[in-house]
Amino acid sequence: MTMDFVALLTPEERREVLLKRIAQLASQGYQHSLNKDAANRNGRADLMAEADQAISEIENTIRVYQDQLNSLPPELR
Repeated sequence: MTMDFVALLTPEERREVLLKRIAQLASQGYQHSLNKDAANRNGRADLMAEADQAISEIENTIRVYQDQLNSLPPELR
């Protein structure tokens, strides 16, 4: 049986977690974008592919967090 972590947090606490994590992920995505640009300048297709993969995963994760944010009461979105 898994614990219901959502039940342990208030909607306000969940909002803060979501907003902080979205900001962290956006920062990571930005860093990977810079790394991709540097890899491109250095002709490193292998590193560009790695950066693309990381960026894709970050985008998908942000979407999950945004979906959770949108599920909160309207006054907290």
